[in-house]
Amino acid sequence: MFVTLLIVTFLIAFCVSFIVIRMFSNPIEGILQRIIADEISVAWLKYLKFAILVVGISKGVRIWKLEQYIIPQTTDNQRVLELNTDRWILEV
Repeated sequence: MFVTLLIVTFLIAFCVSFIVIRMFSNPIEGILQRIIADEISVAWLKYLKFAILVVGISKGVRIWKLEQYIIPQTTDNQRVLELNTDRWILEV
């Protein structure tokens, strides 16, 4: 169940990042062509797209937050969290 949640959050983060890249590709390209009037602006555009994708996925998939479902808490008052439907909705 944990691996499935990890895969689902990864796919959602990837899709959202891809949509953001598609939406802002033309404005970023226009800005880069005005600032850098050379062929290197194409390389910078590819780099920015890659950076947006990496940051979007790393912020969307919060592995340290998902660890609470596989590692039991060490304090006395807390219990191990169960990964049920309500938790799925909360995490997604």
